[in-house]
Amino acid sequence: MKLLVFEGAPGEIADLLERMPHLNTPGLPSNGSGANANSSLVSPKVAVWTRERVTEMWNCLYGAQRKLVQLILDKGGKVDVADAQKHLGFGRGPKIAGVLSSITRNARRITKYKEARFVEDWIDEKHHSWGYRLPQHILATLQSVASKK
Repeated sequence: MKLLVFEGAPGEIADLLERMPHLNTPGLPSNGSGANANSSLVSPKVAVWTRERVTEMWNCLYGAQRKLVQLILDKGGKVDVADAQKHLGFGRGPKIAGVLSSITRNARRITKYKEARFVEDWIDEKHHSWGYRLPQHILATLQSVASKK
């Protein structure tokens, strides 16, 4: 077994993992139980969101983008579509898609990762609802960053 040790800022390590996905070795299992550690890989989606990048993303949000992300934060990381549209003053329809596409474009620009997402969709088929959420690896950091502003 080979062991590679890298030193650097979190952003530098994240950049390295993006460029060299074969180094993205098994990490903690997603269920946190410690069982079957080899079945889970550290996702690049997690690796690209360092504290510095979350802070930069938060600082570049404005207008409806900032309002939507702040609403999701205020609601504990998850909001349904109707609440988001109402909060932004939108009726039913695709207007919110423009806000989300701007957030995603900025996320990809900041991380330099073509699949980066800052806000994700969620669907609850059992209760026939859907909406938007902040991924867990972003939520905790963003709560800390946003509270300092």
